[in-house]
Amino acid sequence: MRFHKLVPSAALGQIGRVLSRFRRRLRAAATAVVERIESAIREATRPLPLVTGLVMDLTRSRRELVAENAVLRQQLIVASRKVKRPAFRSDARRSITSSSLVSGI
Repeated sequence: MRFHKLVPSAALGQIGRVLSRFRRRLRAAATAVVERIESAIREATRPLPLVTGLVMDLTRSRRELVAENAVLRQQLIVASRKVKRPAFRSDARRSITSSSLVSGI
């Protein structure tokens, strides 16, 4: 038995419209994703930030570079931890936030 014999033609038309609308929305969403990816790639490969960063690194003191290196190493250590970050309760989070506001951190 064929599908179109079981479903009235009005319902088939409605299904076709729904599928057509879904296809248009899906195409629009895919286009938006591709545009965002292209924009991110363009932004990441712009030469100006690379040149500016290189010039700034050449003018910084050794002490500043060593300090930045230490911070980056610490970030790598934290990022590579196998243990999950501790989950604070709401009262602990409130006290930490209020103490940081008081101390000016």
